[in-house]
Amino acid sequence: MPGLALLVGSRGPPCRGDWSPHVDQAAGRHRGPRPPRPLHLDWDRPHADERRYLAKTVGLARRCGQLNGELLAHLSTADTTRDLDHLRRVVGDLRLSFIGESTGTLIGLTYASLFPRRVRAMVLDGVEDPVRYTAGTASALAQSFTDTDRTWEQFLALCEAAGPDGCVLAGHGTTAAERAEGVLARLRQAPIPAPSASPPGELTYGEALTLLKFAVLPDPAIWPQAAALLEAAAQGDASPLEDIARGSANEEFHRGLEPGIAILFDPEFGQPAP
Repeated sequence: MPGLALLVGSRGPPCRGDWSPHVDQAAGRHRGPRPPRPLHLDWDRPHADERRYLAKTVGLARRCGQLNGELLAHLSTADTTRDLDHLRRVVGDLRLSFIGESTGTLIGLTYASLFPRRVRAMVLDGVEDPVRYTAGTASALAQSFTDTDRTWEQFLALCEAAGPDGCVLAGHGTTAAERAEGVLARLRQAPIPAPSASPPGELTYGEALTLLKFAVLPDPAIWPQAAALLEAAAQGDASPLEDIARGSANEEFHRGLEPGIAILFDPEFGQPAP
């Protein structure tokens, strides 16, 4: 499979240098979702919106079962790991060289547990806690948002330290944190108008949280611009944020968020498995 694009999350290859001709590349993702479990999250949103969302989720699960019922028993981490081992055999490698990011680390950990003598080398970036990840949806999300909350606090602290000359959220008679939290508090009650968006619309609380987690907080280089967009929303115009939110709803963005794993095959360095 030489030349096949390497996909690791949405941030591109984690390695640099000329891999050719010694390294073939392949990419994949988790074969399916974790087994469904009851969702017991205390969402801070209007109950009517929550009921509509859960109704859509139940409907999607039922359609999935109707269309793919025979496959559901085979959508697991163990199945994905065995797929990975099959791919290793197909390309003729005696041992696996593997890079895993985010959920890909869970695949790597499982592979190393199931086939410890078939591993040549592994790089795991952003390691998932397998116990918390498999304890249910609420547990997996709680693990994910722990670091998000810490990064949000750091973003606001740096903004406050920069002052109004370095961060437009600061210097309004309140702290930068109070200014930004005021935007979220307002969104919890009702959307903020986005009159200049294309087309005009409004920014919802859910859209704002999605942007913060996946687009803003992971990249400190854009934090000054993000602060400016939040300040515009604080002044009543969420148009730029809404345009970005719509971009985050497209298929390309969602594919970028799918758990990515990369497999690097290097027969030149392969050794017979004991």
